[in-house]
Amino acid sequence: MTSIRTDKNHFPCHAQGVEGRGPVPADVMIVGIMPGRDELRTGKVYSGQTGKLLDAVMRAVNYPMDSCYVTN
Repeated sequence: MTSIRTDKNHFPCHAQGVEGRGPVPADVMIVGIMPGRDELRTGKVYSGQTGKLLDAVMRAVNYPMDSCYVTN
């Protein structure tokens, strides 16, 4: 992964997008299906209940989230 398209106008089916977070390139890329209510409200990917679950899973497998690029 060398570049990531973040131009929201490129995806006309989504009126509002949420920017991904993490390093580029990344060891792991986690992709969700679409931003949820919490993500749209905060503007941060995986910021709601799903984000808490993802953080817990990554801690359980001892994998640092700062090594992952996370997006919807």
